[in-house]
Amino acid sequence: MCLELELALKEFVLRYQHQIILSDAILIEKAKLLASELEILKDTLQFSSGWLQGFKKRNKNHQEKLHGEAASSDQTAIDEALPLLRNKCASYSLERIYNMDETALFYQLESD
Repeated sequence: MCLELELALKEFVLRYQHQIILSDAILIEKAKLLASELEILKDTLQFSSGWLQGFKKRNKNHQEKLHGEAASSDQTAIDEALPLLRNKCASYSLERIYNMDETALFYQLESD
C-alpha cells in the first residue's frame, strides 16, 4: 500500500473514530477518495476486505461495539431518512438549524 495513502487514511480514522462508527464500507470508500486525491492509479490498489483487514491490523484499529440507545437504532431506517432530512434542512440557513440533543436539556432542568 502506498505510504501516503496509509498515512492519510490513518489520519482520517484518528480524527473521526470517536465521533462516528467507521464501518468497513466507509473506510474503503474514504480510501478510494484519498487515492484519487493523491492521484494513485486505480489499477495500483485493490480495496478488498483483505486489504482493509491488513490496514486495520497494521494500525491497531478495531470496531467498537455499540451499547445502549445506539445499539438499538435501525441503521437502514437512518440511512433512508438522512437524505430526506438533509434535503429538508437545505432550505434553511445554517444559523436557523439547531441540535436538539436531549442531554443538554436534561442538565438545564431545575432540581426538584
